Amino acid sequence: MKLSAKQAAKETGKSVPTITRAIKSGKISAEKNANGGYEIDPAELFRVFPAKTRGGGNVTPSVLPFETPNVTSALEVEIKFLREKVTVREEQLREKAEMIENLSNKLDKAQGTIDKQTLLIEYQTKHDRPVDWAVWIPPTACIFILLIVGYVVKY
Repeated sequence: MKLSAKQAAKETGKSVPTITRAIKSGKISAEKNANGGYEIDPAELFRVFPAKTRGGGNVTPSVLPFETPNVTSALEVEIKFLREKVTVREEQLREKAEMIENLSNKLDKAQGTIDKQTLLIEYQTKHDRPVDWAVWIPPTACIFILLIVGYVVKY
């Protein structure tokens, strides 16, 4: 026997808005019926809000005025579903961990290549000598260049 929000409020001594806020926030699970109202399992309700006793106190009585249906088989199905879901999530986590490991290895390899290239550039920069133009220019051209430079300096 499921309770409406009004019945749940009466059983717990809470207001209807308090019950519906608890449903909307996820504290209590409930189903919507065809009229748009909520159907709340008493066990779910009393899990969050204690039942109101006849004396007005807020203590859960030892015997509820109605029975909670036997939902063992439904719970077993839900447990099986959740275990399968956990297995799928664990597999996804393993795949993502492998992907991260693979990308990390590629990054390390790329960093190694960059380090080698940097060392090569540094070596070449340190060991490069200035170009000896006299070796590359024929001796007659050198004389001609010296004459032109001397002429420009003179005038």
